[in-house]
Amino acid sequence: MEKYLLNRDFVVRGIFTFYLISLIFRYFGGGFMHQFEDPILSYPSINITYWLFLLLKIPQFLTSNFFVALTADIILLGSCISLIIWPQKNYLAIIFTIGYWLNYMGYCLVNAYQASVYAPLLLCLPAMFKQSVNFSLCFWAVRLWACFLYFEAGFLKVLRGGVFHLDQMVNSIKLTLSLYLAQAPSHSINLDLKYYLISHPVFAQSLYIAATLLELTFLIGFFTRRYDWLLLSLFLLFHSVNQYILNMPFLSHQILFACCFINWQRLEPLIISVSPSLSKIKPEKY
Repeated sequence: MEKYLLNRDFVVRGIFTFYLISLIFRYFGGGFMHQFEDPILSYPSINITYWLFLLLKIPQFLTSNFFVALTADIILLGSCISLIIWPQKNYLAIIFTIGYWLNYMGYCLVNAYQASVYAPLLLCLPAMFKQSVNFSLCFWAVRLWACFLYFEAGFLKVLRGGVFHLDQMVNSIKLTLSLYLAQAPSHSINLDLKYYLISHPVFAQSLYIAATLLELTFLIGFFTRRYDWLLLSLFLLFHSVNQYILNMPFLSHQILFACCFINWQRLEPLIISVSPSLSKIKPEKY
């Protein structure tokens, strides 16, 4: 059991440092509540959870008053920074989870990005447990879920035949091209690459197949943590290429899942050697 026990406070600080990085990039991308327009403009083709969010008039209420929206953003950012300073205060994790979910739902509505409505919240859950043993069990459960998420994505690409359609990748690029053209400069290396891939569907599809194989590799994570360094490298490669080619948000969203594949037990002594004051943080006995 000892080898699975994590230093709760150290890992909580690490997780919410990643959340803080995500929020910083989201702010510069106009993703905070006080930066949204009123009335909030949303993508019409959304699932029932997003529609319920709109029908309850939650985003409309938050964006209708600048000071309400700003207060919500301050609470969100403040609770995140507070958890890095005081990781043992689990009630802050509850406050942050509520605030982050409200911000995340509004962000997805505005950016026409209909991602999972609960995925980014899962890394908040371990911080709600005070005892190290409960925290560790919850963290490893989230890690397994992350492995399943990526493996499932690759498996569905095969099951639904995406890897067998020559134009699959080209069609995906075309789907995101109009939004990119509206936001990006008229000429860029990124745009040249998109046009090149559209003009060379065989090469584009080979990238799609490579991405599928990469996602299937996450099956390893179900059986061992020994290769988490490999999964972390593949994770960063996958999302970096995804953001560059398909404009999928990474630093403001998926970067959070990097926490699942970091070897916190090996990282801790390295961080302590740089900042000896952290050596006072000891994991609780279970």
